[in-house]
Amino acid sequence: MANVLATPRAWKKKSIFMKVETTYNVDAVPTAVDWMEARDMTVTEFEASVVQRNIVMENKGRMGGLIGAIQVKVDFSVALAPSGIAGVKPKWDAMMQAAAFAVTSVAPVVGPPDVAGSVTYNLVSTGEKSATIYYFADGDKHVVTGVRGSWSAALDAAGLPLMKFSGQGVYTRPVSATALTPDKAGWNVEELVGPKYTTGSVNGVAVAFSKYSVDVAQQIKYISYPGPQEEIVIEDRQPTAGITMLAPSLASFNPYQLAEDATLVPVMLDHGSTVGKKARINLQSRITGVQKVDVDGYMGYELKFEPEATSAGNDEIVLTLL
Repeated sequence: MANVLATPRAWKKKSIFMKVETTYNVDAVPTAVDWMEARDMTVTEFEASVVQRNIVMENKGRMGGLIGAIQVKVDFSVALAPSGIAGVKPKWDAMMQAAAFAVTSVAPVVGPPDVAGSVTYNLVSTGEKSATIYYFADGDKHVVTGVRGSWSAALDAAGLPLMKFSGQGVYTRPVSATALTPDKAGWNVEELVGPKYTTGSVNGVAVAFSKYSVDVAQQIKYISYPGPQEEIVIEDRQPTAGITMLAPSLASFNPYQLAEDATLVPVMLDHGSTVGKKARINLQSRITGVQKVDVDGYMGYELKFEPEATSAGNDEIVLTLL
């Protein structure tokens, strides 16, 4: 007997493309250059609310629910690896903008005065951008529009510097289609987190750390009203961060006092070897937890932070590529 499927489709044959939308929920038509070097990707392709009809009947069992609003969830990670050229946006720019970061690019200038090139991502509270995602799975094409989401990063000693995007978007029924051929130019090999490429400081004091994390924690809501009004809304954000570090003397760094005094503490992490490959994460945070921990036999602190904006606003988390 012949197989039911002559050629079963391969689970690993997947690719994802992402592009910022000009108009919300209007297909931005990603192309080959919008390929994302995604890792640990999960896609919830069809998440629907089911409205039960609740008809009174003489028999037991369901009476047939109706499919209501449908949404798609997309989670993936990319490496914190800048473009390689100061002032040039990275290939993962669409991910940042869809996570409610605004981007500012400054081209380098040979002076006098010299101006260093940079790309800066600052949080925004209004006018958040959205993106379109094309997701291909061995013959299937999923188009997800109106994508917005949240961003987080984790840099652990001897590990990969990874950023995660967790997004939601508006569902479109998938179709059969040949996948786009990725244009992989501009994606650079990341540099491992370690003493060669990575430094950090808390309240201006240089620290040696084994773990670092930050999470914007955007609060996402999907609305679907007659009209129509169908949108992924970022209602709020409740960012958190943490670091596990070797413990300096209390005379040089006293996290207990900083926490008790509710001091707004700057936290800075630099990663990368040379101009065009450097990334800096700046936080303005209050310390909300202090715990002594064992860090490979040394005395350490596990500090918890709640990033909080200054009076300027939207500056609690800033990512700068240098």
